[in-house]
Amino acid sequence: MLRETREWWSGLGNVHRFFIVCLLISPMLLLLWRDGRNLTLLLAGLPGLWFGVRMGFLRFTNIDGHRWLWAVFAFLGVGIFTWAANAFVEGGIDRMARHYRLLFFLPFLITLIWARPPKRLIWASLGLAGIAIGIAALVELWQVGEGLNHRVAGDAHIMSYGIISAMIATAVAGAAWQYRQEKALALFLALGAALALVGVIGSGVRAGLLAVAGGIFVLAILFARNGDRRAAAVFLGGPAILLAAVVLVAQNGITQRIFEGFNEIERYAETEATMPPREAVAEPGCMDNATLLEATLASTGFRATALEQPRVIEEEGPCGAGVRYRFQPVTAEAVHEATARLYRSVHDQAEPTPARVHARGEGARIRVAGGDWQTVPRELSAIDLRPGLSAGQYIDIRIDAGGWLEWTPEALFPGEYRYPHVIGSMPKRLEMWRFAMIGFGEKPLFGHGTGAFRAVTGPWIEQGMAAPIIEPYSHAHSEYLDSLATRGLGGIAALMLLLFVLIYLSLRRREGQPRSPDYPGIPMAAAWVALACAFITEAGLSMNLHVITIALFMALTLYLTDKTRQPQDWCQNRLVFWK
Repeated sequence: MLRETREWWSGLGNVHRFFIVCLLISPMLLLLWRDGRNLTLLLAGLPGLWFGVRMGFLRFTNIDGHRWLWAVFAFLGVGIFTWAANAFVEGGIDRMARHYRLLFFLPFLITLIWARPPKRLIWASLGLAGIAIGIAALVELWQVGEGLNHRVAGDAHIMSYGIISAMIATAVAGAAWQYRQEKALALFLALGAALALVGVIGSGVRAGLLAVAGGIFVLAILFARNGDRRAAAVFLGGPAILLAAVVLVAQNGITQRIFEGFNEIERYAETEATMPPREAVAEPGCMDNATLLEATLASTGFRATALEQPRVIEEEGPCGAGVRYRFQPVTAEAVHEATARLYRSVHDQAEPTPARVHARGEGARIRVAGGDWQTVPRELSAIDLRPGLSAGQYIDIRIDAGGWLEWTPEALFPGEYRYPHVIGSMPKRLEMWRFAMIGFGEKPLFGHGTGAFRAVTGPWIEQGMAAPIIEPYSHAHSEYLDSLATRGLGGIAALMLLLFVLIYLSLRRREGQPRSPDYPGIPMAAAWVALACAFITEAGLSMNLHVITIALFMALTLYLTDKTRQPQDWCQNRLVFWK
């Protein structure tokens, strides 16, 4: 590989020309910043896009590459059409700006076409990326000192970090097997795959683990189809080995998150079965349902000292049916103190929000963390908690010897305390998926418009029929369901076409070319399957870094599986705008 790389480097010429294309297309790069949402930036980059397609793509790639380009254009075109069909709904311009980053595969690919780096060098670079990701994860875990209880985020969002690591791990694992005869390169790639997997586990992204398992399983199938049964046996056992490694190594990390996810789903289903029907409009007022009050308490972090487990009582009173929590010391000989955390579903903003409880007690005081103590009267009264609750804050409770405290929260807007079971990542996903399907049922053909997920959930939240905690989300946390809700049948068809073309063209050989387990498209196809698995629970195309990584993988896949003979004289790549 070193000799091949040295010969390539010494013969490299005219590479400076790809910088001209990158410069022409650079206005699109401004869309990477959140403030750069105006599509005039895209229009400013169209000359470079046109020139890149005409001179760098259509001239030097075969029909498969052209189909790939049309699949990307179809995906973007459907997005624009559904957005326009819904009167350019708010949020669409931001989502389209992110989707257009898929076009960055063009300057990446043109760079590869002009530079023609050896394929071994590309695989070594991906292996190096996996090693860097793993080392960065280990360093962060070591610095924090919490082991795998800490979720590694790196310089990017946790989701991107985990899923990008999963794609690299899957691709490099397959390449390591293909280059097993070159022991040094194979070991380097295997190390890259293993350390990228450390990035997946350290990030705690469950979708990343699903992606790796799905991609490795597909590697087994592809190697078997290409006549390498030994590889098939190795990779068929890969998901089982992966699961065992995660259980043994990451018991307090991603394993805990997996079991937490199952528990959250179970709690969501049980509470949903007993809660009032969603057809009934929720009204502001006191909590009037014992089941929901119990579920609210169960979903609240609670720490206590010498205090009985809070229980729910029902008595007649001025606050609805008089359903209240009751806090009481275990004994009456000493002063007892407890701290409870009652999260409000609106706590995604930084400013404190009003909070009110109806309470009565004896020798009891309550306060919002950081606020002043407020004495609870003996008669049931409304108490405004000052200065209000902010994200992550909790309520302090102090009860004197022989005292007691009863209270019930008051909902200041519809549905505020109606959805205590929608707490945690999985319940929030289930809630979003529910209303994504409702949105699809409302507009099945063209959806509500690209980037319009908030337009789907907003009316339901305002009526109190959906959990307010999902209000900040601009996507359905599933690329497939988000496409159904916002872009309808056309959108999901365009997304599936894009993924299908990515996988199909990765494996398509030149006519008459025999099957071979060393075909470079096998690892890339497995990486695309891994991405497709991750899209089940993640909306990756809504994230900047993720889309750029997908664009890079698209360019690498096209280059690694290119079946055309490029001209030896690269001076033929004349930058002529007229011809």
